[in-house]
Amino acid sequence: SSVTEGMLVVFQSIISGENESLMGFLRAAADKDNGFDNIATLSLARVVKAIIAFFFLFLMVVIVAILLDPYAKLRHGSRDAPGIHNDLAALFRWLELTLRRGSPSGPELVRLLAHLLHENKGGQRP
Repeated sequence: SSVTEGMLVVFQSIISGENESLMGFLRAAADKDNGFDNIATLSLARVVKAIIAFFFLFLMVVIVAILLDPYAKLRHGSRDAPGIHNDLAALFRWLELTLRRGSPSGPELVRLLAHLLHENKGGQRP
């Protein structure tokens, strides 16, 4: 077996957990359950377990960055646009005008505009 095949076995064990004997060995060596006294085995087990943790942390950061990219573009595109508070203020001003002051509603304005435009086409002054 070559170094590449060994790295492939370790990578497959870390990602998919298919090779349970390797993962069990690394867990036992890192936790000193089976009395491993070899410093190289202990250090390799601890390094591989640390790499696993950092790999999944990196993977989570990449996933969050991919998910937040459209949100960041949306925030950048609407930086100077009016917000919800402006829309609510306009809605309440419209309600106050139509309910309290008796201003015409939207459909009434459309009918009035259509009437005025129809009269204007006939050559009459509105």
